[in-house]
Amino acid sequence: MRHLGYGLAVMSLLLTGCVTSQGPVGPSRMVGDDAHQLISPNGKHAVILQISPKGGMELLFRRAPGEPFEFVKDWGSGISAIWSPNGRRVLVTARENTTDQLCEVFAVSRHGLAHLSTIHGQLPLSVEGGYRGHVSGLGWSADSRRVFVKQAVWGDGGYAEGLFLVEAKTGKLIRRLSEMEAPR
Repeated sequence: MRHLGYGLAVMSLLLTGCVTSQGPVGPSRMVGDDAHQLISPNGKHAVILQISPKGGMELLFRRAPGEPFEFVKDWGSGISAIWSPNGRRVLVTARENTTDQLCEVFAVSRHGLAHLSTIHGQLPLSVEGGYRGHVSGLGWSADSRRVFVKQAVWGDGGYAEGLFLVEAKTGKLIRRLSEMEAPR
């Protein structure tokens, strides 16, 4: 029966892409016309990515179908999310401002969607003459315990980019998978 629910959730995403939804979201929150709903692979949970009342982007969480969406967090601008294969964690890539982009991992808990880790400053790449960096979430390991991320940094000293395997729960680097540097 578990596989049937997963298959229906995946089929729903394949057929409809990101589902648009409207309705109340906790106290004084609404799900807007531009909202993107992402259903977990196990079909039990959903997150909404939408423009916040402050003009940035926000993440909302729904524990089960029919329940209201709860506010989780808002960021400065761009946001994307990827559910873990087991449907119990979400990898969020968010832009804090015009130069910094980071990843955050959230886990489904009894109290909603709880923050587990932030992936940004602990990755090894840097360049001289200023630091600007982006970390982008690329996906999950099959066991839902590790994430694949891409880090890009640039400054007066050049540009560097790498792919890394990171522990989702702690945000700690496990292994460098590749690296590329280019002088300016």
